[in-house]
Amino acid sequence: MKKLSMTLSLIIIALMLMPAGDASAQKKKAKESKGGGGDWIKSLPNMPIKDGYYQGLGAVPVTKNQSDDANKAEADARAMVVRAIRSEITNKVTNVVEETTVGGASSMSESFNEVTESFSSETLKNLKVQFHRDEKKGKKHYAYCEISIAEVERQFAERLKKAVNIARTYYQSGTSAESTGDYYLALGQYFAGAKEVVLAEMINKEPIEGDIEGTGVKASIKASFDTKLKNLLGKMRVEIAGGDGQRGVKGEPLGQPLVAKLVYDNNGVISPVKNAILVSSSVAPTVITADEEAQTDGEGLANFTVHSVESVNPSGVNKVRIGLSSKDFEAFRQQLPGAVEKGRTLFKEFSFTAKGSAITRIVILLFEENIGKEQANSIVEGDIVKQLVSNKFKVIDKSEVFKAVNREQAKASAETSNDDVISSALRNVADVLIIGNVKAMESVGGSSNPYGGGSSNRVSAWASCSIRCIDLETRKTLANSDKQQIKGISVGAAEKAGIIAITNLSKEASKEILDGLNKALK
Repeated sequence: MKKLSMTLSLIIIALMLMPAGDASAQKKKAKESKGGGGDWIKSLPNMPIKDGYYQGLGAVPVTKNQSDDANKAEADARAMVVRAIRSEITNKVTNVVEETTVGGASSMSESFNEVTESFSSETLKNLKVQFHRDEKKGKKHYAYCEISIAEVERQFAERLKKAVNIARTYYQSGTSAESTGDYYLALGQYFAGAKEVVLAEMINKEPIEGDIEGTGVKASIKASFDTKLKNLLGKMRVEIAGGDGQRGVKGEPLGQPLVAKLVYDNNGVISPVKNAILVSSSVAPTVITADEEAQTDGEGLANFTVHSVESVNPSGVNKVRIGLSSKDFEAFRQQLPGAVEKGRTLFKEFSFTAKGSAITRIVILLFEENIGKEQANSIVEGDIVKQLVSNKFKVIDKSEVFKAVNREQAKASAETSNDDVISSALRNVADVLIIGNVKAMESVGGSSNPYGGGSSNRVSAWASCSIRCIDLETRKTLANSDKQQIKGISVGAAEKAGIIAITNLSKEASKEILDGLNKALK
């Protein structure tokens, strides 16, 4: 669809820029440029005020090439008229669509842009352009053209009356393209013809019938196009040609492009669909940055590069949908129900795996001391486990962990930050390792006491931690928490103050670890 739209736009631009005749006409234009007549000249350098007309004025600096100056000025003048006509017709179409369509009016109005562009360019084919060359005061070469609003409305009405002929042209063009195996071109021609008919029916407020198939029998032209589109789309399908089932990492590109193939299946005879525009989109909750669209080559293949995996599915299975864009078809779901139904099915879902919370296996090895005594049950580890489980991460039981490593190895790694040996040992057990130590110490009076001592029963302690979260496959640090001198105060025993200090530290440390994991894996 997009390729067709671009082609029509280029045609319009070409018409706007087209010289107004052959060599003899160019000479005449240059001759007219020396003097020129008309009341519009009196208004220069402004455009004359003329009610009931679309007007265009082009002005370019005078050069030695009069013919070139005239062409440039004419192009600017024509462009001004095109913009005015296009705006008026677009508003007319939009108003009709909004009056007759329930939902999707905006999308349908956008889909009629090709019709509007085509009409605007046709209107200017016989537009008379006048010229004036000022080589003295302003040193400008001017071009002026005008067309009455009534004439434009008359031509638009005539075009609507000719909808059957226009539709027949599109229909025959589509049939010809289909017979030569250019199926995407055929699709575009049928859809363009359908839009012409739908627009005419909306504005004229009556169905249009005719014999566009050459059978000698009049029938609904809109229904004929819907049948053609439905049959054509029904024989197309998207296949996976490469890149499916690979493994990804959040924040990084996929290693291979996703390769889709669009084919036409005519009763078992498979042909590639060339020059088709396919689009990609991630399936929620997965989010990726990827090529939004790609064109199929002569083999029907289109490559999509995934530049970055932004967010992954907690299940770890991520999907990317590639197929024909159904946006244009969806806008006509009331008028072309058969085409819309088939268009919705023309896609394929590619899958890739990436660590998500539900499949990420986590080992936690935290060694916690309170006033010189090792804690049998770590407060910080307990808080981290609760948050991980509530976020659907899988925490590996310690009995499984210590089958792969012994406690002394784990503790040494936690204290030295040398994780190579333990990471290698746990790679088959888990995906992520959370390791580190937590200590609470009694604060001492004097200048070294950050919280103050005192002679009462009031006892204070401070807690610190060094915790890191490691991806066991890549050895990258996914998250960390380094806390120092988190305060705890109690009355009586220092152990109580230490417990309070560790508890206060745990709230901050567990949140940092969880936020880091979520950012890295979700």
